[in-house]
Amino acid sequence: MFFKRKGIATALIIAFNFLTTASAQQHDGLVSLAAQPNKCVALTQGRECFATVKFVWQVKQAGNYCLTVVANNQLSQRIECWSNTTGAVYRYNLRTAEDLTFILVNAEDNLPLADTTIQVSWVYKSALRKRRWRLF
Repeated sequence: MFFKRKGIATALIIAFNFLTTASAQQHDGLVSLAAQPNKCVALTQGRECFATVKFVWQVKQAGNYCLTVVANNQLSQRIECWSNTTGAVYRYNLRTAEDLTFILVNAEDNLPLADTTIQVSWVYKSALRKRRWRLF
């Protein structure tokens, strides 16, 4: 029974990772940012999920741009920057237990241009059970 449930969970994780794509919220019509996959699935609630996320972004005007990550509305952290370009493809090894928002910003003034969110979900809810061993 356990192996049957584990097989179903693995199939769900693979399906979510390969069949979903996130499109960014565009702050103007000149910028696009997409992430694939846009969901990361952990086996149980509270556990970290792992995925390789492909980001594709494009702007109309060449310039210096950075991809930043924000977790729980805290300060953003730059994960990659590009200079004098209009677009790029970037692969990021994601390891998280919470939703993350990725923002494409102008490197000179940190103005946000586009953003997308990677959502974390789980297959099984965490169950805190006390295991009591009895001899009789």
